[in-house]
Amino acid sequence: MSGLEHVDPEIARAIRDETVRQSRNLELIASENFVSEAVLEATGSVMTNKYAEGYPGKRYYGGCEIVDVAENLAISRAKALFGAEHVNVQPHSGSQANMAVYFTLLKPGDVVLGPNLAHGGHLTAGSPMNFSGRLYTIVPYGVTRDTEQIDLDQVRDLAKQHRPKLIIAGGSAFPRAIDFKPFREIADEAGAALMADIAHPAGLVAAGLHPSPVPYADFVTTTTHKTLRGPRGGMVMCRSAYAKDLDRTVLPGIQGGPLMHVIAAKAVAFREAQTPEWRVYQAQIIKNAKALAEALLALGYRLVSGGTDTHLLLVDLTPKGITGKDAQEALDRAWITVNKNGIPFDTKGPMVTSGVRLGTPAVTTRGMREPEMAQIAALIDGVLGSLGNATAEAKVRGEVEELTSRVDSRVGREGEFIRRRRECLKCHRRYTTYEYIEDVLPHVVKRDGRREPFDRQKLRGSILKSCEKRSVGVQAVDDVVADIEARLHERAEKEITSLEMGEIVMEHLQKLDQVAYVRFASVYRQFKDISQFMDEVKGLIKDGDKSKAPKPAKPAPKK
Repeated sequence: MSGLEHVDPEIARAIRDETVRQSRNLELIASENFVSEAVLEATGSVMTNKYAEGYPGKRYYGGCEIVDVAENLAISRAKALFGAEHVNVQPHSGSQANMAVYFTLLKPGDVVLGPNLAHGGHLTAGSPMNFSGRLYTIVPYGVTRDTEQIDLDQVRDLAKQHRPKLIIAGGSAFPRAIDFKPFREIADEAGAALMADIAHPAGLVAAGLHPSPVPYADFVTTTTHKTLRGPRGGMVMCRSAYAKDLDRTVLPGIQGGPLMHVIAAKAVAFREAQTPEWRVYQAQIIKNAKALAEALLALGYRLVSGGTDTHLLLVDLTPKGITGKDAQEALDRAWITVNKNGIPFDTKGPMVTSGVRLGTPAVTTRGMREPEMAQIAALIDGVLGSLGNATAEAKVRGEVEELTSRVDSRVGREGEFIRRRRECLKCHRRYTTYEYIEDVLPHVVKRDGRREPFDRQKLRGSILKSCEKRSVGVQAVDDVVADIEARLHERAEKEITSLEMGEIVMEHLQKLDQVAYVRFASVYRQFKDISQFMDEVKGLIKDGDKSKAPKPAKPAPKK
């Protein structure tokens, strides 16, 4: 930050302040998340310097052979992640991804059947101020009054009546999972193409925890942030029959040069989404959303559709006599970030609204689980139950700050992520975050000069062997390995000698188990003779005797 501080101290200050806000606040906006350090690094890389109009292997500029690698990786990883036939990773946003589909399929005036904005649809599904509402004939469908879920009977009736060229499934405020199969059936009956907008549940889809639209939709659009936890951007997946037309629409149709630094970061995010930890993380997002929903229901709040199947929930504040605008502002003052949101059949305008939208991706990224969701619900109620009360807001601010405090970090198993332990300063409950990292562990230089990559499993195996028939649990060994990895990461060096490595291991083993220490030392130290070995053992005994020696008695107080 020092360079930026020198060039533009005002922006540097703004970035610092935003960093503090994100760290301190409870982020409950459903469309926001925290990217990994790897994604952040790629987004801020030298890839931003390169112009690359065109597609890999077919650019209008020279010098694109390296950025081609990045874009090809993003494409291949997205295909593997979602099972798509064709992927375009160049759209700058979800809105431009949707625009690309419109422009690929439609002519001005064509009929589009999409979700009603007032019932959870996105702006690109027909807002009068948006290109979609200006250029096309929009027919909106909604949710039923009783279930507040998508009215598929209405969708079918409207499709038969209006014969749309395009049907859109998906939006920005649907708390329930969407079944895309009936949309495909309705589209076929009407002779329409089907586009699924999965900007919100994309991460859940990638993890196999939400129905995938890929087998049913002609086009699938998404943002690459939100639950997908990548950089801000968009992406379109489609059947191979539409590939050429789609690519021509994106460039040169609606965009010029792609943002190669963002595309590189998309590739990183897609790689992260292919790990086993990803599914665990996404499953926790849903668990947290359900736990938050249950806690709010128990506190007397009404939820649209009665709950959630995904990462988000809509709270109807009408029974509380509170507007979404007032709730958002009050929670902001208490360092809880939400957004005001319309609810189905809302009688208030979009700048006021009758509800708020909550989401769990960001707090899950921070490692929070179901117990924290109950706390968060209580904090929300503490603010909204005393709306406008400065004392109540100050109390909640303090509790939020305690909840978002971090206590320690360590490298997790396999060296693929950093596990961060956080602690609530008030109740001392701890929770964990997992942040994906790039492998920067050093090579080990052997005594004969050979260089070998650090092998976690080999190290773990040798420590386990040293601990055979000792009362040392596997978890204790894993903790030692994790601590050693963390130490190697902190060194940030490319190489470490095997002797240095051995000393680090023995330092940990000496604290863990002295017999294991001696066993390990007999290999790493390569004692010249038995006397040298005995000296090592005597040193251990001497240290042990010192630790066991009784402490001198305190002198009796003077009378």
